[in-house]
Amino acid sequence: MSYICPSTLGLAPCAQLLFRTENLRELQIYKLEGLLQHEPRYGDAILALKHLVSVKFTGAGPLALNLISRLSSSVRNVVLFLEPGTMTWHDLLSQFRPTPNVQKLELCHVRWLPSEEDVFSGPLPQPRKGDGITACWPNVRTLNLLRGAVPMHICARVFPGLRNLAVSEKSLWTTSCDNSNWQVLDRVSTIPRSLLPTTIRSVHHLRLLLVEYTENLLLSIEKVSPAILSLRSDSAIDHSFWTSLMQRAPNLRCLDVVVECDSERQETPEDYLLWLLDLANALAATRVMCVRIRFNKAEGWDVAPLRAHLSRFIATAKPVRYLSAECGSVVFRGHEDDLCGWRRWWRAQNTPGGRVLKDMSFEVGEELLEKLCDARLFKTMDLDEPMDKGN
Repeated sequence: MSYICPSTLGLAPCAQLLFRTENLRELQIYKLEGLLQHEPRYGDAILALKHLVSVKFTGAGPLALNLISRLSSSVRNVVLFLEPGTMTWHDLLSQFRPTPNVQKLELCHVRWLPSEEDVFSGPLPQPRKGDGITACWPNVRTLNLLRGAVPMHICARVFPGLRNLAVSEKSLWTTSCDNSNWQVLDRVSTIPRSLLPTTIRSVHHLRLLLVEYTENLLLSIEKVSPAILSLRSDSAIDHSFWTSLMQRAPNLRCLDVVVECDSERQETPEDYLLWLLDLANALAATRVMCVRIRFNKAEGWDVAPLRAHLSRFIATAKPVRYLSAECGSVVFRGHEDDLCGWRRWWRAQNTPGGRVLKDMSFEVGEELLEKLCDARLFKTMDLDEPMDKGN
């Protein structure tokens, strides 16, 4: 259920409507701060919702933070878009005490001031009396940070149980002392404009949303040594980059590449044959068993010509046992992304004439990729066992 700041209906009738939706599980309210200022009953109505699981509030300020701190303990997911330029990390941690059961948190427009460094050198703001927790968000497992500064050394103290981190294009890392509680993260999605912070030591699935092919990028990959690597590429990336990348990522088992095609040049699969062969040669001496290649802005491509090139790819990339190709339009968001277009999965099969591609069930391929990307499931997998049982 969604609410936009009412104009014609008036505030009071909308608040009354909320009072009648006691079983509501998802709630979105836009311009929440203004609503609370003009109609306090909105806050009472929201607090009366005892079955809420997910909330999304935009235009949030001090009144909204106070409200969220008193939400039902059933709330697990919180998305909070603050008014731009109004709140720093110190303000947030001083005013915001969410229920301890929140597991997924998305924050937008939180500022970081250099003067706050001294404030955070000591103990963090104390939690609410009687809640028995030792950090502000002890149970948050997934954190998305959008449009703001990201003081990683503070985040590591505030979110000690974090497993998944996403930092958007318009967010900036801060550099500071390494006093982290983090050792290993399951997934990090970010844009590596500089070295990853020292608070992040190991990552199972590293997802790079925008790649600038610099030494810092390779050093960051080498530092966290991912098992799964997702990145973006284009036809200009050559064999030397792929070779350097594979040397820096010895633990890599799955490579997920989004290829940014040039729609103005009307590129075709033929334009990517050399690119595929360069990648295949770089993979030949690795442990990478699964490769997914998604061609973005390639809506008009047919399967047949691309499959012919992928057959040459699999003949060279001998460690690769599972291969997926997708053509269409990729939409990036947080930890996940979507593709509109066609998708195919194949497995490599050795024959007297060499390695060939065999069709593979789409469902089995997607299940394989899901298991590989899940750090806990990955540890239970027998990577030498055929995943599709020959089907």
